[in-house]
Amino acid sequence: MSLPLLADFVCPALGLAVILAPALPGRPFRTGDLWARTAAATAGVYALAGLDRWFSWWSSAGLDFSTHTGVAIALATGLAVSTRRARVPVGAVLLGYAVLIVHLGYHSVADTLTTAAATAPATLAAFSAFARPSGQTPPDAGGTGGAKRPARNRE
Repeated sequence: MSLPLLADFVCPALGLAVILAPALPGRPFRTGDLWARTAAATAGVYALAGLDRWFSWWSSAGLDFSTHTGVAIALATGLAVSTRRARVPVGAVLLGYAVLIVHLGYHSVADTLTTAAATAPATLAAFSAFARPSGQTPPDAGGTGGAKRPARNRE
């Protein structure tokens, strides 16, 4: 497999993994929640890319916004929150992808790092925007469907 083909394969593979992630046991989110969070995070990356095109933030610093990096972070975050076992392999894929796009000359190290620094907070915000208040469990986690249990009468 050629390196450019591998680079083109990473984000679609991460996206497919997010779609399939709800089939994994022990996931903390309902399927719709995970997909909505990941879609919101990805939309945030494209919104930031659009704002950069309008305001030229990266180019004014001699850099290039890396949509490759931003989308990979959004999709990888979806996987990382879907199951704890995915965190290390997904982190390794992200790191490898960053090295690959720099090696191929798609982006510089500075492009990749500044994009990651800008998109990571937006991605985390997208995932926390759907957060449940503490103490509530999702319906499929064996809880009470998000409702608080009534207090026991201790008399």
